Amino acid sequence: MSGRCVAKFDHYCSTIGTVIGERNHARFWWFLLFETATLAWAMAAVQSGFHDTKAEVGVWMHYNGHA
Repeated sequence: MSGRCVAKFDHYCSTIGTVIGERNHARFWWFLLFETATLAWAMAAVQSGFHDTKAEVGVWMHYNGHA
């Protein structure tokens, strides 16, 4: 922790390394929104590389194992 007194203390975020409080609460929510959007985009990019195959594990691994 930082050892500082923070107005409307919410929590300490170890990911960005700072205390979340009154002055940066809105920016923290924007950060979460953009991180969620980036994760959704990345998952869609990975999913788009898979080939649609039969529901057999061996066939699916043959076409999609490299991905």
